[in-house]
Amino acid sequence: MMRLLVLPITVAFLMSSCGQNVSVPTAAERVIQMTNLLERKMPLPGPILEAEYLEEQVGNGFLAPSDFYFFAKLIVSKDDFGLWKSVTGEKIAKWDYLTPKADLPWWPTKSEAEKLLKFSPKQMFGRSHGWVGFSSDNKTIYVLTFEI
Repeated sequence: MMRLLVLPITVAFLMSSCGQNVSVPTAAERVIQMTNLLERKMPLPGPILEAEYLEEQVGNGFLAPSDFYFFAKLIVSKDDFGLWKSVTGEKIAKWDYLTPKADLPWWPTKSEAEKLLKFSPKQMFGRSHGWVGFSSDNKTIYVLTFEI
């Protein structure tokens, strides 16, 4: 009888705690957070005007390590775009395309990503896996990094 009561109480407790204390950062907060993240690795070549990002964890680390995927989109001034490219690091030819589990309208499709000029994320993010992609619009930078 006790086991029959414990399960529903546990489920009710877990469901009631879901979604609590979840806040979505404002556009200004996202820019500040991305600026702070990048400034740990390098001085910024210009201000970030807009930022979107998401980090996803794959796996729970229980029986095997978890993988972390970081997706981002930065908008910078067209005047600073060349400076951003110049400090990024080495250009790469081999790259992986990944999509987040969440539907992100700002993340490029694979065909859009194929058109990006890609560089290693090591200089900007300190991670070896992934890429930093520069769009032909001369203001948009996409980032995919992951740890495995």
